[in-house]
Order: sequence, then structure tokens, then C-alpha cells
Amino acid sequence: YLETLINTGFVEKNLSSMRYTAIAEIVPLKRVSDVFERKLESILEQLLETTEKTVEWYVPAESKMIIRKRYEPENTAIKVVARIGFERKLEDELEAVSRVANAFFRVASKSKNKPSFWTYKNGKKHRLSDKEAGIIISNAYKSGYAVDDEFNTNGVRRLAVPVRGADNSLVGIIAVAENYTPNYKKNTKSIIRKMKDALTKIENALKNQIISKERKV
Repeated sequence: YLETLINTGFVEKNLSSMRYTAIAEIVPLKRVSDVFERKLESILEQLLETTEKTVEWYVPAESKMIIRKRYEPENTAIKVVARIGFERKLEDELEAVSRVANAFFRVASKSKNKPSFWTYKNGKKHRLSDKEAGIIISNAYKSGYAVDDEFNTNGVRRLAVPVRGADNSLVGIIAVAENYTPNYKKNTKSIIRKMKDALTKIENALKNQIISKERKV
């Protein structure tokens, strides 16, 4: 057993004293994952505090995004309807989360038909042409974020940014859902900046998780 541990880099032997010393810690991967989950929750809670808006954490699943974590300000008069477990399709309404998902995480549809997208325009559903949808998705990719053009029928609009792993794959999407306020346009840049700060912290936490796994296998 000692030879195996030496060969795999967990133990080293001092040839002078003939003593063995552990040089790596073996820990369950779940413990490393739990550390990241707590860090993620802390970052999202900080984003809630700085924006005073509903914060959502979406994860990819086949051809949809699912809300896995959600934080809502206590003093808001109007509540955001979507709850944990809510599924957002990649095809259908091309709102902020869908735009980012289609830009950074696109799973081939099982349907033989072309994806069909729509968005709100002047308060009504507007069916998008392939060209219109392509431009919107391309803009989300180039800018690294997406913002709803209008408030939906529940009086909510979303802003979304992608969080990517070391292999550049989409790990999740941070979304901020807000209700209408007179200053919503003026506050957009500030919210995006705070969201990008949060995604940088999360991506750094992901890198640290990978390093921890490599050190503590």
C-alpha cells in the first residue's frame, strides 16, 4: 500500500530517516463541493443586498434552464412569480435568460422543426424571424450579458449573465429580476456591473474548487 501511495504522489519517503510523510490530503469530493455551494450562496446573497432585486441562479438541463437558487428582498411590494424549480425553455420566449443560454449553452433540439422564438414588443408577443433571433443571441454572446427589451405581463424584466467553468462550458446563469421603477433604465449599467462582479467571484470559486480537488484527491 505504501508503494502505491508513493507512486500516486500522496506519500514521500525520507531515504535518510526511512520515515514516510503524507504530502496530500484525501477528502471526499462532496466536502469540496459543499464549500463551493456555500460560497455561491454567499455571493448571490451579496448581490441581493447590493441590487435590492430578486436574484436567481439557473442551471442547464438538456434544452432548458432551471432555477436552483433564489433570493428575494423582503421589502418588495410586488413579488416575482418564478420559484425554485421553474423551468425556462431555450426555445419559445427569447428573454434575457434564454438569450444567454442560447448564446453560451445550446443543446440541439429533438424537434425536426427550426427553433421558434418570440419576445415582447410594445406590450405584445412579437414572433421573431430567424435573422432577428440570431442577431439577439449574437449580441448576448458578444456583450456577455442580456437584458429584456420590455417588462413582461407580470411586470417583470430580467438581466442575465453567464457563469462558465474552466473548460468554458456554461455552469449557470445569474439573473436579476426587477419590477418597474421610474429609474430602471438609469440603473441598468450599475446592475450589470454588480452582476459581472458576482460572476467573476463565482468563476474564481470554481477555479479554487478544481485546485482543491487536484490537491486533495
